Amino acid sequence: MTNKQRTEDQLVEQTIQILSEEGIGGLTMRKVASNCGVRLSNLQYYYPNRTALVQAAVKRFFLRCEEVLIAERKSMADIGSSSPRDFLRMLIDKMIVCDPEDQYGIVFREAWALAAHDKELAETLREYYRTYINWMIALVADDVVEAEKVMCILIPYAEGYSLMGDTLPFPREVIVEMLLNIIDVA
Repeated sequence: MTNKQRTEDQLVEQTIQILSEEGIGGLTMRKVASNCGVRLSNLQYYYPNRTALVQAAVKRFFLRCEEVLIAERKSMADIGSSSPRDFLRMLIDKMIVCDPEDQYGIVFREAWALAAHDKELAETLREYYRTYINWMIALVADDVVEAEKVMCILIPYAEGYSLMGDTLPFPREVIVEMLLNIIDVA
């Protein structure tokens, strides 16, 4: 990893940390620079404004999601538990999370809050979701009948679940099975 990559990584991680601890109101360019021990002008070289920092944090989130799902699928294949239904159960289980302490869940809620007043960030989030949905469709296409329709329902459900899943009358495990049972596995 180059010095530039390390610096970018440190700046994004600090952005994520501040967003998860203090929310969007606590995220300032000066605070990120100070916490990373760099000058504000150095931070602005990498990320010219707060929107760019949040965009980088969102990008990091999606990349980590992809890495986790790919690694999990590989792990399942390695141990011989890679039936389409097992894979889909794991996928749904990873997708529907309602943890108020989850760092990335917090960051994403903060990003959407900022996007309500920042058209550039709102478009970035929409574009990342388009990419994410297409990636998820490709991920399950061999295992799920009408994968595109399934993901168009499952992804928004998972996002909503992250906000209010703990208010539902059924435990998460039951919800996972309910969703799994309505999806036609190839």
